[in-house]
Amino acid sequence: MGRRPPCCDKEGVKKGPWTPEEDLVLVFYVQEHGPGNWRAAPANTGLLRCSKSCRLRWTNYLRPGIRRGGFSDQEDRLIVHLQTLLGNRWAAIASYLPNRTDNDVKNYWNTHLKKKLLVQQQRATAAAASLPPKGQWELKLQADINLARRALRDALSVDAAGPPGWPPRARRRRPPAHHQGHSR
Repeated sequence: MGRRPPCCDKEGVKKGPWTPEEDLVLVFYVQEHGPGNWRAAPANTGLLRCSKSCRLRWTNYLRPGIRRGGFSDQEDRLIVHLQTLLGNRWAAIASYLPNRTDNDVKNYWNTHLKKKLLVQQQRATAAAASLPPKGQWELKLQADINLARRALRDALSVDAAGPPGWPPRARRRRPPAHHQGHSR
């Protein structure tokens, strides 16, 4: 298989942060020619940047409609869910987040979400370790159920007799056994 030729000769190419002037030149170039032939961009604009650098600068920072800034809780949950399903396929994940770039999503994952999830997992592990062993937990649950049954029974027996201090209600007498099948 043939190798792709390098995007530029490395000599005379500027590296490092872009200046606002360079950004303006690139924006005007893309407005006039459209985002397409990135190999021609450095030669046609006079920018001392390689074509890949121009493409990435446009795609990740200068393109109109890009959403910058904080991610919402909904976006956090979606990124975590999609990362679980898709792994580190950032372009695929970013396609579910309108106006977010794959680079922005990847950077947010690596600097915020991954650490946040790790802390949550550590807390969950610590909480699970502080629970009593399963046998003790089941005994406590059964004791709570028995206590709730007793409280319900006591509440029902007080309700049938009325509040304490009230005269007892007249009890309805049961009909004799030979009348049980007949309705009145």
